[in-house]
Amino acid sequence: MSDRSELGQSVRFLVCVALCAILPLRLVAQRTWIVDSANRPGTHFLDIDDAYAAAGVGDTILVRPGRNLPYDLPPEIRRSIRIVAPGAHPVPVRQRCLIREIPAGDIVVLDNLDFATEHFNASASLFRARGLVILSRLYASPMSTQHGAAHERATA
Repeated sequence: MSDRSELGQSVRFLVCVALCAILPLRLVAQRTWIVDSANRPGTHFLDIDDAYAAAGVGDTILVRPGRNLPYDLPPEIRRSIRIVAPGAHPVPVRQRCLIREIPAGDIVVLDNLDFATEHFNASASLFRARGLVILSRLYASPMSTQHGAAHERATA
């Protein structure tokens, strides 16, 4: 009988320890947002910057190839987010983006993006990122002035 009561106390103790370890964790539902400048079915936003403004910590932004014009990145990324262009071809982006002060334990992913460097001077920079930052399949391609001018007219 005493073995059984000791076992019961041990189990209760382990359950209490497990609950104390789990309760402080952020329990946030993660969401996937779809960005598509062509506004095809399933699209939530037409630009990355708008999707980032609506996204929560840990959300994923999937960027579809759109109207063959560069997307705008958020000027700053300060929280856990994944910005991913699935598929074989990168999507063009045209904004400078500073990834800064990412908290320890957070993850930022930029994947399969083509930074338009000639006309828009796009870039990504890191500053005090204590969390994990994954930069995967990033490209820096010059864009023609004609292409850039067409985008400027389309967004004016």
